[in-house]
Amino acid sequence: MQPTSPLAQAPPAPICIFTPAPSAHTDAMADAPDSDRDVQLLQAGPSLFSPILAELPALFAAAPATVPRARVDALIALLEPFQESPQLLDPHLPALLGPLTSAFVVWLKRGGDGDATDATPHPTSHPGSTFTLPTALSKLLYTLAKIRGPKLIARFLPPDPLLLERVAAVPLDDAPWELRYVVLLWLGHLLLAPFDLSTISDENIPAQEEAIPGTAHLPSLARRLLALAVRYLGSPGNRESDAAAGCLVRIAQRRDMKEAGLLDAVVAWGVAKVAEQGGVADGRGLFLKTGVLLVLAGMLAENGPHVEKIFLLVKGLQDDGADEWGSAGVRRLGMKVYRWVAKYRGADEDVVADIVERLLTALGDRDTAVRFGASKSLAVVARRLDADMAGDVVEAVMAVYDEDVFPDPVSGARILATVDAEKWHGATLTLATFLRQRAIRTTDVLARVCACIVDALSFEQRRATFALGSNVRDAACYAAWSLARSYTTAELLAAGELVVPATGFAHGRSMPQIIATELVVAGCLDPMGNVRRAASAALQELVGRHPGCVTAGIALVQAVDYATVALRRRSVVTVAAAAGALDTEYWTALTHGIITGWRGVGAADDDGRKLAASSLGALTALRPDGGATFDALLARIRGEGGKHTEIYHGGLFALAAHLDALPPDALTPAMQHALTHDVFAKLRGHEFINPILHPELTAAATSRLVESLCRLPLRPSPATLRLWTALLLAALQHDTPAFTTHALAALSHLFPLLSPANCTRLIEHWTAPPARVGAILALGAVRASPQTILAAAAHPAITIRVAALQALPALPPSAEITAAITAALDDYTTDPLRGDIGSWARAAAIAALPDGVRPPALARVACEKLDRLRGLAAAALGVSEEGWSHLPQLLDAPEYRAAAVRGLVTSAGAAPEGLMRASRRALIAHISASPAAAAAVATELLATLQEGTERTTVPTLEVVALLLDLALLPLKAEERGRLFHATQRAHFKSANVGKLVVAVGVYRSLALSEGTAAGLRREVVKKLVAMLTHPFPRVRVEVSEALWIVVAQGGDGEEEGRQSEEEAVGWGEAVEMLGAQEWSGGVKTLAGAVRGVRGVLVGA
Repeated sequence: MQPTSPLAQAPPAPICIFTPAPSAHTDAMADAPDSDRDVQLLQAGPSLFSPILAELPALFAAAPATVPRARVDALIALLEPFQESPQLLDPHLPALLGPLTSAFVVWLKRGGDGDATDATPHPTSHPGSTFTLPTALSKLLYTLAKIRGPKLIARFLPPDPLLLERVAAVPLDDAPWELRYVVLLWLGHLLLAPFDLSTISDENIPAQEEAIPGTAHLPSLARRLLALAVRYLGSPGNRESDAAAGCLVRIAQRRDMKEAGLLDAVVAWGVAKVAEQGGVADGRGLFLKTGVLLVLAGMLAENGPHVEKIFLLVKGLQDDGADEWGSAGVRRLGMKVYRWVAKYRGADEDVVADIVERLLTALGDRDTAVRFGASKSLAVVARRLDADMAGDVVEAVMAVYDEDVFPDPVSGARILATVDAEKWHGATLTLATFLRQRAIRTTDVLARVCACIVDALSFEQRRATFALGSNVRDAACYAAWSLARSYTTAELLAAGELVVPATGFAHGRSMPQIIATELVVAGCLDPMGNVRRAASAALQELVGRHPGCVTAGIALVQAVDYATVALRRRSVVTVAAAAGALDTEYWTALTHGIITGWRGVGAADDDGRKLAASSLGALTALRPDGGATFDALLARIRGEGGKHTEIYHGGLFALAAHLDALPPDALTPAMQHALTHDVFAKLRGHEFINPILHPELTAAATSRLVESLCRLPLRPSPATLRLWTALLLAALQHDTPAFTTHALAALSHLFPLLSPANCTRLIEHWTAPPARVGAILALGAVRASPQTILAAAAHPAITIRVAALQALPALPPSAEITAAITAALDDYTTDPLRGDIGSWARAAAIAALPDGVRPPALARVACEKLDRLRGLAAAALGVSEEGWSHLPQLLDAPEYRAAAVRGLVTSAGAAPEGLMRASRRALIAHISASPAAAAAVATELLATLQEGTERTTVPTLEVVALLLDLALLPLKAEERGRLFHATQRAHFKSANVGKLVVAVGVYRSLALSEGTAAGLRREVVKKLVAMLTHPFPRVRVEVSEALWIVVAQGGDGEEEGRQSEEEAVGWGEAVEMLGAQEWSGGVKTLAGAVRGVRGVLVGA
């Protein structure tokens, strides 16, 4: 029996998204749903290890044959969150790996007793399933290797050479892949033993056929290890293949094996295997060739004659356009081979030039892994070249930033629409690696690299449905981090005052200040979370390594914090304002980025443009700039906004936020003229109708600006007021919130500015039939015509009813309004296509309830099966619906009990499985705790059933049957009779098979219940017997099964011990007849069986 696991009390581990340095190849993350969870992990990290360190010795100290699967999975679940914070594991690695490796050694020394495969073949079979000991150990060791890296974890594996034979003998054919991976990793570590394999090998163990030609003379252990590595070299799983390749490289490079000719044999076999024609189409051959090429690349760790063979092989694959070269894995390994060859053949300028050209071409490869390998190889090669040739390589890389770049004919800005995004990514990665290895040696080149980093930090290419460039910006952050880390302050300042046109600053600034400012813009405004965090990490490195070079550096790092920028809303609005408040430099850069860049007004998503507008408002409140921001915004609205609806949308939102933050006296006459004549000049009317032009964006943006304009101390002319009114009316012609939300807010400010005659005409227009959503909402916004809104609350169309409920809260409170809102809580209208459309009205009614009004119907909604409505109603009642904790409060309150039960039955009797279980658990716990509570619930359940509402009848029958089976429904004799008759009425002449089946379940439960009187039980049996002739086969089957259970348990109504011997024999015959008959057959064929059962059970 296993000891109690401390993991049972362990809290769930949070997810960590933390890296101390920006990654050059991380996945894009637009936002972090819970941005502080990684910080919580860092703070709680030490305490999270306590349950793990307590569990491992308890679980593996005795090296049991099997280990509970649930406990292993729990350990893995606790370790997984550290995958992106692997450094937190380092202090605990000895304590973590000690019990695992010790148990593995014990299992090996026991002779590997038991099968290495799982004790239960299916991982999800049942909670009590188990793993064999080696499987459990290998899963945990693999998890640690995945988190911290196989090279580091391999150091903790026992290096005892005596274990080599035992580990090699572990059966792997049917073992889990994690076990194969760990065994191959361990074998590679054990092959570091300084003793010849001939002194360790057990020659009595027969070796298989030679896996590699020319190895028959090797010791038996060596041949077995070669066969094992070759067998898994072509595994589709990269982990197994990598471990097998590492094992093969390790054994081939041993001194004793090289003397025996193994290195030459492996190289010859590998070159021949990769050069074989065909075998790629089936996939398995490609996996094998990739694994073999990985072995050959590993052989290049030592110089020798084999270097030329491997180089010619890879070069031939690329030049001949072989099928293998189409694989990203093969091309990535090719980059690695080129790097090693350049190292050994550095004196041959022709070879090096050829390799450099190939690597430069690979910078534009379609696969990130290949680009990353090429950039790393280029940096290594360039570092070993002389200064002139290395400078040529750097120049070639920086030339990528000028390829296919065209100047804008108006602004002169660089247009990047036609550049190769993959090549930009590869070039930026290469520059980052150059900087990291200090391969750039002159100040003037360093200044040009700075300009390249600035360009890459703002790189974006828009496509029809997606955007390219986040990987380029991420790599640019890595380059900035490398620049700050690898070069001294004096080297950076030696470049002097630089002017980089892409930044928007005309005056010179130092290189650290330029990079810091651009990192602030990226860290605050970039839409991708990984880029914002990478920029924050690079900024922290820059300020920390070069103190005094960045304005307000320490405060800036604290504002643009790594964890704070994870949440996009917080970074764009709060963090940007905090950074802008530190210095004019950052305020100007952020404002420029919002107005002119693609991140702000030109953001691809609607929410991003609205966030940018909010950010501009916050920045404007900090530093009013005398109209420069207004002019820049107006210029973009007139220019690009006239062609692109998205930019027009973002520009108007930003202008509205800017105007809201300006002081009342900041508007000049020229600005006022522009606001009343220019911003809406492009509109012709079709922008609100044509779906291709995104009319919802135009409607929302114009309404938002009208709202701001109405709040300004302007004196709009009648023509201007008519224009503003027309814009809002155009938006209100649509029914969706995307059109109406901002229009209604603007209307409440515009209406007081209109003349009484115009107001009257508008109200008459809105009250005229037919009823329209926009008109009803507009009446609520201006608080006019309450009777029209009340009439709309009873309109047949659900959208009109919902609009009326949304408009009612704006009106003065009255009994009529409260009654209309309360009545909407009972709206359960259904639609064949849209389902429960009445839920829209119920949700609107909850939101519209006046303060202090809590009708009983809220309790019903708070217990029904729709999660969203249940939460809204519970919040309106002032209770929490988490875990159904509100149910006892509602059932104990007499004024809410009846309604709560009517809502509860829909959750406990007709809801999805998870909700049904949770609600039933809460109900059973409540009625089990108090007989009075059970009696009250029973009374309400019976009343609900007697109401006969189609929506609640079936789920109520389900709940009643359940509680009767559990003996938790304390019904009196008279109430049981009412239950019987109510059930009959519920399915009388019904064609609803589900209702009939549930009714049969109630009859069965009622007949088996101990509290049911004998006479009532006979009536129930009689009813069931009558239903044996029901026309629906499924109903007959359910009835026969129910009768069989009732009869088999002697449930004919006679008290125990009172049934005569003759009756007992008859009932036994009935059981046999019910069990022997096929009740799904035709009704006519069942007549004899029904008569027999009726004769025995009913007596007629």
